[in-house]
Amino acid sequence: MVVCEQYNIIYIYNTIDTINKEVSPIIPIIIEVLTSPTCSYCPAAVDMARDVANSTQDVLAAEISVATPEGYNKAMSHGVSGVPTILINDKVAFVGVPPSVDALKQVVHSVSTA
Repeated sequence: MVVCEQYNIIYIYNTIDTINKEVSPIIPIIIEVLTSPTCSYCPAAVDMARDVANSTQDVLAAEISVATPEGYNKAMSHGVSGVPTILINDKVAFVGVPPSVDALKQVVHSVSTA
């Protein structure tokens, strides 16, 4: 049996050298914080997202500036008109800074159990 921990895939080889795959992928929860360079509230939202990602297994956090083509396109596709805006798994979760890290954790937890 060979285990690839990065993707949580277990390959089981049978006697005729074919592969049966038992896959239980770990799909991370992705927190994206849409920011702008002039936003004074954005650093707090980014810090909260990073705190949640650092304290919660399988959660990733990223800051995306709307001043970049990628960030601008993402903001337009989600109807974002203000920053910071927090997307969780590509859905708007908060507009503005969350009231607390615990509030952000609750939303992340609800996504992970859905």
